[in-house]
Amino acid sequence: MEVKRAVLCYVHNQNRWLMMQKGARENDPNSGKYTSPGGKIEPGETPEQTVVREIEEETGLVITNPELRGTVLFDNSERFFNGKKAEKHFFVHIFYTESFSGQLTTGEITEIPVWIPDSKIEEIAQHEGDKILLDAVKTGRKFSALIYQIGEKYCSEKSHISYLD
Repeated sequence: MEVKRAVLCYVHNQNRWLMMQKGARENDPNSGKYTSPGGKIEPGETPEQTVVREIEEETGLVITNPELRGTVLFDNSERFFNGKKAEKHFFVHIFYTESFSGQLTTGEITEIPVWIPDSKIEEIAQHEGDKILLDAVKTGRKFSALIYQIGEKYCSEKSHISYLD
């Protein structure tokens, strides 16, 4: 199974988190969920270049000083969505920043960047793996993780996170 490289960035500012509210899209397991902004690494790009580009494309914000907090392998060996087997795994570099300039804009009509207050972040609709990554980012520690899903469900028995410091 192919492995795609990608980035996610957790942007925190004034006691709130920048999240992407995903609209309804056919065959998209993120439909109706909130995720952190990010995307696939293009040929010739470093993860640091990708995270700056993706955040600007998706949100209009130009981030500075993105800090690599961790990496995660989304192992999709047994993942299915709408009855179709996942075609690729994702190896994702997880960044964090509080530094940016610009104003929020909407990149895609089906993905809306929104600020979620710290007090509400636990209440929004997220995949279980995304909740685990956000909790890891909040610690300020470096980490490595494996997120494993069976069917459309997170599998805690096969997933794990290790802190590197």
